[in-house]
Amino acid sequence: MVSVLREGQAITTAGAAMAPTIKLQLTSDPACSDKASYRCKYAELTLMRAGRPVFPAIRAYKSDVGLSAWVRAARPGDKIYVFVPYQNLTVVAADGSQQPYTLPEPAKPKYPDLRTDEAKGVSFSWQLLK
Repeated sequence: MVSVLREGQAITTAGAAMAPTIKLQLTSDPACSDKASYRCKYAELTLMRAGRPVFPAIRAYKSDVGLSAWVRAARPGDKIYVFVPYQNLTVVAADGSQQPYTLPEPAKPKYPDLRTDEAKGVSFSWQLLK
């Protein structure tokens, strides 16, 4: 599960104002009995307007992400879409050891890959408010 924090407070999908900086957090789904910690190589963030990207997606290689370049262009009603592909996820055990995340599907998809984003990774989207 991807969570987005603004000034230490979780942003909900219902909406939040644009923030010049955010923090990304990867956690287990609350419904999951096995609690785990996760890391990722990178997350992709896209500012969306009417279902289309306003700018090319940015890749965040750290949990703290600066969005100041988007502040002037963002409008109420836009969405910020955060996506982490499963192949970028690493599971961190309690002892600190790491192993690649086990993909939820056994077979590799054929080309072209017509799976939805939900089948390819974890995501979070929030609508921008004033």
